[in-house]
Amino acid sequence: KKQIIAGLILALALLVFLKKDYFLGELPRKIFGSHRFDSHVLQIVLSTATNDLSPYSLNLNDRTRAANIYQGLVAFDPSLKIVPALAVSWGNIDPVTWEFKLRREALFHDGTSFTAQDVADSFERAKIEGGGEIKSLLSSISKIVISDPRTFRVVTNEPDPLLLSKLTSFLISIPDNVGT
Repeated sequence: KKQIIAGLILALALLVFLKKDYFLGELPRKIFGSHRFDSHVLQIVLSTATNDLSPYSLNLNDRTRAANIYQGLVAFDPSLKIVPALAVSWGNIDPVTWEFKLRREALFHDGTSFTAQDVADSFERAKIEGGGEIKSLLSSISKIVISDPRTFRVVTNEPDPLLLSKLTSFLISIPDNVGT
């Protein structure tokens, strides 16, 4: 038995050596397609088409893709606890005012620095361009006041204990849908 197994292994090794171009070139193309892949590009393949890659879509299929492009101020961890994302800290100044401190090292994909003005601009774009779902989530916010490039305040119309939870769906971008 050992001699038969060793012979089969030797024959297989010889076949691979003689047909290495087939096994290393043609066979993978037959299996995976004839696409040429750039080793510096991350490609994510999902089984369904997308309808909208904007940061304002709340469609689950679109959000799955958007999560690879954009980030929010806060996020849910696996146990649904709210954790920092682009904001590193937050707290209530009074019942209708929340203050947020932003991450210093965050950049947009084009290399632009992330600032409090970007949060305010994203909020204004969401109110204008966003669909009904995102507008509804942000409806309790009356204004965003910038204190400095890394600090801003969210002022709500009335106390909103669910604000942080709502902000997990609010993604930050700059024009042309460039994310962080």
